[in-house]
Amino acid sequence: MLMRRWQMPMLDAIERLVGLQAQTPHSWYHGLWTRLEGFQPERLAELLIKRKVVRIALMRSTIHLVTARDCLALRPLMQSVIERSTKGSFGRHWIGLDNEAVVAAGRALVEQQPRSFSELGKLLAERWPDRNPAALAQVIRAWLPLVQVPPRGLWAMSGTATHTTAEAWLGRPLATNPSIEKVILRYLAAIGPATVYPTRPGPPPTPRRRRASCTTTTICCSRMTTAPASLPTSTTSRASQWMARCPASFSLTASPTEPGRSTANAVPPSLTSSHSDDFPKRRPPH
Repeated sequence: MLMRRWQMPMLDAIERLVGLQAQTPHSWYHGLWTRLEGFQPERLAELLIKRKVVRIALMRSTIHLVTARDCLALRPLMQSVIERSTKGSFGRHWIGLDNEAVVAAGRALVEQQPRSFSELGKLLAERWPDRNPAALAQVIRAWLPLVQVPPRGLWAMSGTATHTTAEAWLGRPLATNPSIEKVILRYLAAIGPATVYPTRPGPPPTPRRRRASCTTTTICCSRMTTAPASLPTSTTSRASQWMARCPASFSLTASPTEPGRSTANAVPPSLTSSHSDDFPKRRPPH
């Protein structure tokens, strides 16, 4: 699905990709449009309404679009990552806090009705008035599998980012014994060769070690090319150098060298919103 569009049901495509990055409300529509023949964004929005797909924090603790089945299987596997990343920003606000009591109170609130993090934090602060409301809301985000509910994310629509638990939204519990090995194999099948960095436990390596461990083989348009050992620092020079490596037929429309590519899919309307649904953008004040 990297080189041409495929004819495939949307749910199968989303599962094959092990989800799509959905940090912004609509960018994942473009992600599927580039991969599927005859893609219709309204049909994907319908899947969101019917709870066949959901948007939930998963890999790297960022929001992804996944099928309902993958949501229940993947979220338990990402728990330690989400906890660690959230503690890095808010751990100092949780010292001495009874997290289990906060989680129980938060679950009752979001399962009563979907709530924004701002509303959730204010309600929890009524019980824990000496705590930062944003930090209280992040306890719920870290320890509960929260999905964003429509109308947020619907095509050509918008709305406040409100959340409830995956169990309440889907009517099913999380998987009790999901397999990380199967997820890794699915990731490799979808993305291709990778280093151990995306799947290894523990903190990420230092920038220098990470650069050394990354593969130097990069997919460029319709062929494989080897990245140069060092790239120029100038953005313009870098862009020119990489464009020179691309074949002349590189285009979003079909060309004689890409017989499988179709022009039947009109480019969706441009998206003006660059807002990220990741919450929050910075640590709360002391």
